[in-house]
Amino acid sequence: MKATTNFSTQPDEPSFSPAEIEQGRLHAILSYILPGFFIIPIRRSRNAFARFHARQALTLWLAALAAAIALSVFLVFLTVLLMAVPISVTIGLLAFLVFLAAAGVAFIGARNAWHGSRDVLPGVGRFGETHMSLLVKD
Repeated sequence: MKATTNFSTQPDEPSFSPAEIEQGRLHAILSYILPGFFIIPIRRSRNAFARFHARQALTLWLAALAAAIALSVFLVFLTVLLMAVPISVTIGLLAFLVFLAAAGVAFIGARNAWHGSRDVLPGVGRFGETHMSLLVKD
């Protein structure tokens, strides 16, 4: 028997009720727009819709922060140890592009929250649902 992999963007969970979407929409959107705001729905909200999007935003911003830290360490290494200023400028530009990409994905997440969608974020969403849901329970 051949094992299949599910590449769907939808988690294997039921959809949210319209009332739950309406009540959690603002917290869900703010979780993407204001990094750090995801803490409020995760810690205080009983709304599953807001918590789902807060987990997605948490995953996004942690991934962006990890990438920026890795690029910054590499930047310091190149600048201080190798005196490679042109390369370090390129690495600095890459760190900026990481945050621009994170802002674009955050916009996608905020749009999904606005429309009441359960779609996971591209790139990091599936990881967030499998790993962050272990840390942050509904």
